[in-house]
Amino acid sequence: MSGLSQRLKRIRNDLDMTQEQIAKECGISTRTYSSYENEDRNLSLQFLKNLSENYDINLNWLVLGIGTCYLSSNDKKSTIVDDDLKKLEKIRKLISDFVSNAKII
Repeated sequence: MSGLSQRLKRIRNDLDMTQEQIAKECGISTRTYSSYENEDRNLSLQFLKNLSENYDINLNWLVLGIGTCYLSSNDKKSTIVDDDLKKLEKIRKLISDFVSNAKII
């Protein structure tokens, strides 16, 4: 189990919510949320945005394990979320490019 799925479960446990509750609040099905926690599916950017906005989650912490779990009240959430989503999209593209250009030995 990766750090990302462990951090996702930590958030849900911190909030004392079921998978069904957090999925509904973030606009996804319970099955999709469960697949995120079980690493059967990659987290969507929209889910990350909803999670961050709904619960003040620091996306750097969730995805990369950097910083603290929750944003402080002094942070400008919308700017942070938009910046984090742009960074995540760049990382996703770099990984995709790397995998597609990798040669099997």
